This record gives sequence, C-alpha cells and structure tokens, in this order.
Amino acid sequence: MYPEFFHGGYIWWFMPLMHMAGGIIFIVIVCLIIRSVFGGRGVCHREHETSLEILKKRYARGEITRDEFQRMKEDLDR
Repeated sequence: MYPEFFHGGYIWWFMPLMHMAGGIIFIVIVCLIIRSVFGGRGVCHREHETSLEILKKRYARGEITRDEFQRMKEDLDR
C-alpha cells in the first residue's frame, strides 16, 4: 500500500528512537515507584536539627539558664 513508509521510509529510523524513549520512561517510572516506597527512611532523608533548635529545646527543658541561652544564641548568630 505505502511501500516507502515501511521499506526505507522514515519509520525505520524513528522506531528505534521510540523504543529507547519507551525504555527510559519505563526505567524512570520504576525508579520513582521504588523511591516512593523506600524513600525517606534512609540516613540521607533524615531531617537534622539546627544548632538553634537544639539550644531552644535545652532551654525549654531547663538544662540551661536564660543567661546561658542568651550567650550561646549570640555565639551562634556570629
């Protein structure tokens, strides 16, 4: 029917590109699924407290006095 389309036409260089694109999309989707299932539990994703947050918690628990809190906060601000 359309021999130039199937035999020597543009479809022969186009199809391998589509297969590669489909493979890449599949790999990306699998990686996203794995990351959503297992992500956020590792050391890399753990939220770290800042020094100021730790200092505020120590002051709130009564471990340090107000003067110590102010002095340490000034040290952190520098």
